[in-house]
Amino acid sequence: EGVAVDNSGGSASGDVYVVNVEEGGVIKYQQEGTELKRVGFIKKFKNSEKEEFELEEIHGISVDSGGNLWVYNGEVIDEFNSEAKFVGLVEPFGGSCGTRPGFAVSGAADAFYVGRERENHAEECEEPTTMMKLDSTGIPSVGEEHPAFQSELDLEATSGVAVDRNTGEERWRLLRRLLV
Repeated sequence: EGVAVDNSGGSASGDVYVVNVEEGGVIKYQQEGTELKRVGFIKKFKNSEKEEFELEEIHGISVDSGGNLWVYNGEVIDEFNSEAKFVGLVEPFGGSCGTRPGFAVSGAADAFYVGRERENHAEECEEPTTMMKLDSTGIPSVGEEHPAFQSELDLEATSGVAVDRNTGEERWRLLRRLLV
């Protein structure tokens, strides 16, 4: 359901994260020679108040340019450092429509792209999945009158997006065309 590679240039550069649906978590792999070795698994974690949480229905994963892993489960976007320790979370606000698979984070972690049901001008939900752009606090990044509708990247069924970590440009159009 999801794969992310650490291209940060840091100590964890080259690590691969894979969503494991059966176990309900994220597996971390490191390259050893020509092979990948499983070195970690993220499922349960504690926040700064020592409350325990568990990853549930994961909608996507991505790694920022600092090497931090971001996990989108619809309700929140959890952040983990390269040692797989919980750092914090962002609570996305994206209108009243349901969450869907699809997720990316910008290199600087100043924008998130999340899969949602499409919301029309009347603030009604429609079936196709679209990608919505949120700022670093989880708020739709454009539009004041209808922020959820106006921050949708397109009106097509789109379930994936890639972000150039150097420029921050979205690459969703290409992905949509390749997937259709």
